[in-house]
Amino acid sequence: MTTPDLTSDLMLRLLREQVDFVVIGGVAAVLHGAAYVTRDLDIAAPINMENVSRLWRAIGDLHPRWAIVPKHPLVAEPIETLATFKNLYLLTDLGRLDVLGEIPPIDSYETLRASAVRMAVGSSQVSVISIDHLLRIKESLPRPQDRLVAEQLRAIRQRPRRSPEEPTA
Repeated sequence: MTTPDLTSDLMLRLLREQVDFVVIGGVAAVLHGAAYVTRDLDIAAPINMENVSRLWRAIGDLHPRWAIVPKHPLVAEPIETLATFKNLYLLTDLGRLDVLGEIPPIDSYETLRASAVRMAVGSSQVSVISIDHLLRIKESLPRPQDRLVAEQLRAIRQRPRRSPEEPTA
C-alpha cells in the first residue's frame, strides 16, 4: 500500500522519535485498501508531556502552525500547555497533521491501540486503526466523503482474505 509522500515523511518522523500513535482517518483508509485521496495525516495519540515532547522533536523544525486559527500563526505555546489540550490541529511544512487525543465513538486510545494492526510504510511498520474501528468512526460522521469511505471499507472487510501462499494476479 502506498500513501502520499508527505504523509509518509510525517509518519517516519513520528516513528523516529518514538511518538506513541495510531494512524486513523483517510491515510488509514488508504492503507486498508480504500480508493481515497488525502493529503493530511490524522493520528490518535495520548496527549501528555512525554508524547507531546516526542511529537515536538519530530515536527518542531517543520514550522508547526495552528490549522484552525485564522491566519495560521506559529504554535508558540510551551509543551506543558500543549500537553493539556484534547486535540492538536497543525499545519507543517510537510502538510496537515491532526493529533487526536479523543476519538469518538471509540471510548479510549487504549481500546483503539489494542486492536490496531501493523502495516508497512516504506521500510517501517506503523500502527493503523483496525478496519472495524475505522468503519465505526466513519459511519458516525455526517460528511458525504466519510459515508463513501465507509461504504468502501465495508466492501473491503467482506473480501475473502488471500493466503500468503496464493499467487497474486
